[in-house]
Amino acid sequence: MFKNVSLPKIKFLNILIWSLPFSIILGNLFINLNSLLIIFSGLYILRNHLLKFVKNYINYIVLFLIFVFTNVFFSLDLALSLKGSFGLIKHILVSLILYFWLKDENSNLKSILISIFLSQIVLIISLFLNLGYLFVNSSLNYDGRIGGLFFDESVAGSYIIKLLIPSILFFLIYLKNNKYLILFILVSFISIIVTGDRAPAFLFIIAIISFVVINKKLKFKDNLKILFSFILIILIFFISSGNFRHKVFYTAGQLGLENVEKKVYNIQKNLFKEKVNDYSKWVENEKQQGQRNLGFTKTEWFKHYHKAIEIGKQNFLFGSGIKTFRKACRDPQYNIKLQENLNSDYGCSTHPHNIYIEIFSETGIFGLLIFLSLILILIFKSTKNNDYDLRNFIYCYIIILFIPIQTTGSFFSTFNGIFYFICLSLVLYLNNQQKLIK
Repeated sequence: MFKNVSLPKIKFLNILIWSLPFSIILGNLFINLNSLLIIFSGLYILRNHLLKFVKNYINYIVLFLIFVFTNVFFSLDLALSLKGSFGLIKHILVSLILYFWLKDENSNLKSILISIFLSQIVLIISLFLNLGYLFVNSSLNYDGRIGGLFFDESVAGSYIIKLLIPSILFFLIYLKNNKYLILFILVSFISIIVTGDRAPAFLFIIAIISFVVINKKLKFKDNLKILFSFILIILIFFISSGNFRHKVFYTAGQLGLENVEKKVYNIQKNLFKEKVNDYSKWVENEKQQGQRNLGFTKTEWFKHYHKAIEIGKQNFLFGSGIKTFRKACRDPQYNIKLQENLNSDYGCSTHPHNIYIEIFSETGIFGLLIFLSLILILIFKSTKNNDYDLRNFIYCYIIILFIPIQTTGSFFSTFNGIFYFICLSLVLYLNNQQKLIK
């Protein structure tokens, strides 16, 4: 009887996994629903793989579950941490099933990379349609953030950058067309700038510089075309978009680059007539109003980081509990004297905007060591891959998601968290492959 139903079930699991990149675009409800269906189907269809995995790693699994239970037990909010723990376990199970599904049939890698690439294309088209609609409809005020199919959520840039490397791998492994690849890279970069998300743009530049440096398949003239095109795109946006100029000006100030801030301000004033006062007078006015916050230490990110680190220090072993930063940050005992008259919301948010600091704050030093160990294992296993091009693309993928110097969403959230576990599955699978990029 089971033999007669095995094929439809395998096809059903394929459909669920193929639709995973699209469910992320549709929202948390669809991510959770699709994840649960993948788990239930995968636990049955891939049960032999999963049982073997449990048998081989039972000691580590038990220790991890004990750690999670301890974190919940000592949590500042039991309900929040239980919810976060179930979400974490859900992501781990989806990642395991995706990994064993990839191993189950060689063609599965191609199908998931196609799905990721198509989801990127659909989102990019929606961004440009959204942008065109905003320009045509004068009743709408464009504030520099476009979500496309994400609508009011400012996460489209994050989606594009976090699935960039799988899409590039699809070109390199299966399409083998450098012209289309370069076009896709440039369109993706333009799309991220259009979204107005600064962190994804920063990561994109790092990713592409790495791509140009490590990729032996592109000729020197192709590398020059990519770099020149990037410079040209940035220049065009700077000339044509006041919002883009403001972001460059604002970012320079946040990073403490006063000379750059001054030069951009003068360009805004003299060439584009966007400023009234001279730079020195503007600085003086900002100081008088208490709004001259030059440097990273004056940003909201810095406040989040310091509050989270203080929470982690006072809950050193197991943290304050998964997803409890939003509650712990309002506790007066974690206030740090970075300014006078601290209010209860100082440095508060739903999460600290950096996954390493978040993990330390909410799971303590034990959670952070587990997380760092996992990343080091991924890197170490990648060093053993004899496929030079594939190995370096894996490094690039790990850098984009796990480079510490970036602002991030929450590691324990539904939307942001799923990307890390998709990466985990793909990297573990690709590390066992040879000569995929020919």
